[in-house]
Amino acid sequence: KQFNVYIYYKYRPEKIDDIFKKVNEEITNELIQNERPVIVIWDSKYNAEKFLQSIKLQNVGYIFGVNKISDENAIKNASKLKQLTITTSSAIKDVCIILQEEAILVGGLHIVIPMKIHNIRSLEQHVTMAGRQGQNGSVTIFKSNDDLYITTPFDQGNENLDKLQSIFINDIKRHIPWIICGPNIYNFGNENILPFAANYSDIFNI
Repeated sequence: KQFNVYIYYKYRPEKIDDIFKKVNEEITNELIQNERPVIVIWDSKYNAEKFLQSIKLQNVGYIFGVNKISDENAIKNASKLKQLTITTSSAIKDVCIILQEEAILVGGLHIVIPMKIHNIRSLEQHVTMAGRQGQNGSVTIFKSNDDLYITTPFDQGNENLDKLQSIFINDIKRHIPWIICGPNIYNFGNENILPFAANYSDIFNI
């Protein structure tokens, strides 16, 4: 089914405490005022847990991929009105949230992505999660000028990421080519070294 997701870009502060404040503002606007379910997707379990400690809301669900029973309960509850769920980019992968009818009527699921997601496929999955089953939803992505793949509209993100990957892989070739050489091959003087045992995604995720 097609999805109808509204994407909002907002500036990401440099300090983590200021980021927490901005995310809390999103929660206040969408969950408390509009009664929508909200999922905050952090880049790491560390940041997710620090944020959990900083908020005063009760009945907050969390999906960390550690406790299966806890995760399943949190996934089920994430579909409800006024439910806040905290998770990470890796833990929420392939999770499908089926919203309750009441949640759909108030605008559907709202997703907050406070930190840069390094993998464009993961970012796309997080965005489309807000519109599964053809429902309406929205996403707020916090960004800085360093986030090359989202400095232009989202549908052009792949082109920007390709450029960034090209720059990075060329830098790898110049300075540490042994990373992408085949086994027992250390041709440091060859400018045409190409990945042998790794692809661009592997290198980009180092």
